[in-house]
Amino acid sequence: MFLPLAVTIEYVLNKTILKTAAIILASFGFLLALSSIIYNWQFRMKYAKQRGLLGDEVFIWSLGNGQTIDMLKGAFGNVIRLITHAPEIVIKDSYSPANEYASSTINV
Repeated sequence: MFLPLAVTIEYVLNKTILKTAAIILASFGFLLALSSIIYNWQFRMKYAKQRGLLGDEVFIWSLGNGQTIDMLKGAFGNVIRLITHAPEIVIKDSYSPANEYASSTINV
């Protein structure tokens, strides 16, 4: 979506509604990019499986528990867990304690 915006940037910046839409989309894109950096998707998939939320009807097709929303929830939870020193997520018989700590906080 960036290429059409780059070609028509002057037009977009002159229209208030288009400028607002561009700012909202850019902000959402930034949040997704930031979340993907501090989010360990393999860990979250195993965590979803442990909670019984890995089925296609939940993890893929559900709007509230889909992978994108889970990524945002997981990244936000990791930041909160890091700030409040809350206990990390433990997955049964899976990862080392160091990996669980990294995957439950900021995993860069």
